Amino acid sequence: MTACLALDRPDLRAKVIKCNEIQEQLTGGGVNGALIPVREYLEAYYGCQYDRFFIQLAALESERFKFDRYLAPHFNYYSRGMRLRAYEQFLTPYKTVRIDMMARDFGVSRAFIDKELHRLIAAGQLHCRQVLTPRISFVLMLAFYSYRIDAVHGVIEMNHPDSKNYLYKAVIKDGDILLNRIQKLARVINA
Repeated sequence: MTACLALDRPDLRAKVIKCNEIQEQLTGGGVNGALIPVREYLEAYYGCQYDRFFIQLAALESERFKFDRYLAPHFNYYSRGMRLRAYEQFLTPYKTVRIDMMARDFGVSRAFIDKELHRLIAAGQLHCRQVLTPRISFVLMLAFYSYRIDAVHGVIEMNHPDSKNYLYKAVIKDGDILLNRIQKLARVINA
């Protein structure tokens, strides 16, 4: 289960989906069929069956994560992370997607998807650019997001990010942090 969150899609295929030892355990069902929901969850995620994936994720949360002594403190983080990975996996191949189509594919309401996407965008996790009002649009355009939600037409427009641009932003951010620390240290030394 943690491999879904930690590994990219090609690594997940090589290290989990095509791994004989793991598949032997998953198809055998484990002790008393305990691994059958995990297998269905993995198949739904990897097979891009997002409505089944959401159902299996909710079932795993309520039946396993909340009662596992190691996973219980982290199940909210895991659930949010997996939903984010599913949204990214869904949105990546498209140039534009209608929000109602996305809601139908995920088996949830349009309001839920809209709220979830806006929350992830505002947190900077789903690299999107929202266009709701001119003021909000201007503020969010400064952050160089790669998706755009047109709330009037219910469409998400993707501008796939450039890896060099991402690295450039990371270097600038890390440089700012380092510069601030050096300035604080200089103030302490001079005082």
